[in-house]
Amino acid sequence: MEIVKGSCETLGRELRDVNLNLIDQDAVREILAAIHEHSMVLFTDQHLTVREFREMGLKLGAIMPYPDPRYRHPEYEGVFVSSNEKSRGMGMARSGYFWHSDLSFMRKPQPLTVLFPRLLPEATRETLFINMADVYDAMPSHLREIVDNHTAEHDPVLRYKVGQSDVDAHLDIGELIDNGRRAFPAPTHPCVITHPVNKRRCLYMNNGFVTKINGLKHEESQAALKEIFEFINRPEHVHTHTWGPDQMIMWDNRMLIHRAGEMVGEATFFRLGIDDLVPFYEGIVTE
Repeated sequence: MEIVKGSCETLGRELRDVNLNLIDQDAVREILAAIHEHSMVLFTDQHLTVREFREMGLKLGAIMPYPDPRYRHPEYEGVFVSSNEKSRGMGMARSGYFWHSDLSFMRKPQPLTVLFPRLLPEATRETLFINMADVYDAMPSHLREIVDNHTAEHDPVLRYKVGQSDVDAHLDIGELIDNGRRAFPAPTHPCVITHPVNKRRCLYMNNGFVTKINGLKHEESQAALKEIFEFINRPEHVHTHTWGPDQMIMWDNRMLIHRAGEMVGEATFFRLGIDDLVPFYEGIVTE
């Protein structure tokens, strides 16, 4: 296995000479170490079936099925499907078109994400990333004082996709919000976390799910969030991965936030959420 500088601008590493269908435990340890150190790894020339993709995920750790069953593959448990194919028989379209960290809205968030395209459009398909350890290091002192001393709520309810069953039930907005908050009550996480392996301090906030900084008055919280998100989303912080055929990427949700980028045409992506079997951050309480 050869580790070289990644092609996603200055983010991550590329792991060469790896057949992910044949990895053993020694290779798994190398892959996890590279993810924990460099936040993201890229593999090329990968040709896995959906079953093989899931089996590879089981070697990396424990698979964390997505909590909304509408995104799940009908045959392979734990495989998340994002697809806008007109003829698709599974998954949901337009997933992740906002900055987020996967499952930050759960008490136990998702440590690693593995993304593998089944169909790419002929035109550009991008995924965008921000390294939140680097962002934290670059924060001005007045913002760092806020995030160092507070927790925040991660509420997913406004990102719920209304489905046909909701329409058929004639649910109003209030009912949808109430149902969403019963299903996924907003957890609290520190605004800044310490990575359990590399010990870097990471800003753990995103404008997809974070709705409130605890301990501040509403107006103060909203003003602080606006300034924090504007700083996070500066163009110089954004790294762009432009997808090529037969690629797979894995990343650490402790350190990176991401969003879907430019896409023209039909695409289908398979995704796995992986628990790498170390705490998501130092001091987390999940029970």
